[in-house]
Amino acid sequence: MIFCYHATLFSAFFGLNRNSVMVALVIYCQVILVRNVLAGLDGIDPATLEAAKGMGMDWRQIAWRI
Repeated sequence: MIFCYHATLFSAFFGLNRNSVMVALVIYCQVILVRNVLAGLDGIDPATLEAAKGMGMDWRQIAWRI
Protein backbone atom coordinates (compact mmCIF):
# COMPACT_ATOMS: atom_id res chain seq x y z
CA MET A 1 0.00 0.00 0.00
CA ILE A 2 2.78 2.41 0.89
CA PHE A 3 4.64 1.48 -2.29
CA CYS A 4 1.66 2.54 -4.41
CA TYR A 5 1.70 5.97 -2.81
CA HIS A 6 5.44 6.37 -3.37
CA ALA A 7 5.22 5.05 -6.92
CA THR A 8 2.54 7.62 -7.68
CA LEU A 9 4.69 10.45 -6.34
CA PHE A 10 7.74 9.07 -8.16
CA SER A 11 5.92 8.94 -11.49
CA ALA A 12 4.49 12.42 -10.95
CA PHE A 13 7.96 13.92 -10.54
CA PHE A 14 9.94 11.87 -13.06
CA GLY A 15 7.34 10.74 -15.58
CA LEU A 16 6.84 7.23 -16.90
CA ASN A 17 9.84 6.44 -19.02
CA ARG A 18 11.97 3.32 -19.06
CA ASN A 19 14.52 4.57 -16.52
CA SER A 20 11.99 5.72 -13.94
CA VAL A 21 10.09 2.43 -14.17
CA MET A 22 13.33 0.48 -13.64
CA VAL A 23 14.23 2.60 -10.61
CA ALA A 24 10.77 2.07 -9.12
CA LEU A 25 11.03 -1.70 -9.63
CA VAL A 26 14.48 -1.83 -8.05
CA ILE A 27 13.24 0.10 -5.02
CA TYR A 28 10.26 -2.23 -4.72
CA CYS A 29 12.52 -5.30 -4.89
CA GLN A 30 14.76 -3.88 -2.17
CA VAL A 31 11.77 -3.63 0.16
CA ILE A 32 11.01 -7.33 -0.39
CA LEU A 33 14.66 -8.26 0.07
CA VAL A 34 15.00 -6.39 3.37
CA ARG A 35 11.76 -7.89 4.67
CA ASN A 36 12.95 -11.43 3.88
CA VAL A 37 16.40 -10.85 5.39
CA LEU A 38 14.82 -9.61 8.62
CA ALA A 39 12.50 -12.62 8.69
CA GLY A 40 15.51 -14.89 8.31
CA LEU A 41 17.35 -13.15 11.12
CA ASP A 42 14.32 -13.54 13.38
CA GLY A 43 14.42 -17.28 12.71
CA ILE A 44 17.86 -17.75 14.27
CA ASP A 45 17.80 -19.81 17.45
CA PRO A 46 18.31 -17.55 20.49
CA ALA A 47 20.76 -20.06 21.94
CA THR A 48 22.96 -19.63 18.87
CA LEU A 49 22.96 -15.86 19.30
CA GLU A 50 23.76 -16.21 22.99
CA ALA A 51 26.66 -18.55 22.18
CA ALA A 52 28.02 -16.06 19.66
CA LYS A 53 27.83 -13.26 22.23
CA GLY A 54 29.49 -15.52 24.78
CA MET A 55 32.37 -16.09 22.36
CA GLY A 56 32.89 -12.32 22.27
CA MET A 57 31.41 -11.53 18.85
CA ASP A 58 30.05 -8.07 18.24
CA TRP A 59 26.92 -7.49 16.15
CA ARG A 60 28.88 -7.23 12.88
CA GLN A 61 30.55 -10.56 13.41
CA ILE A 62 27.27 -12.17 14.40
CA ALA A 63 25.55 -10.81 11.29
CA TRP A 64 28.39 -11.96 9.02
CA ARG A 65 29.11 -15.40 10.48
CA ILE A 66 25.66 -16.55 11.54
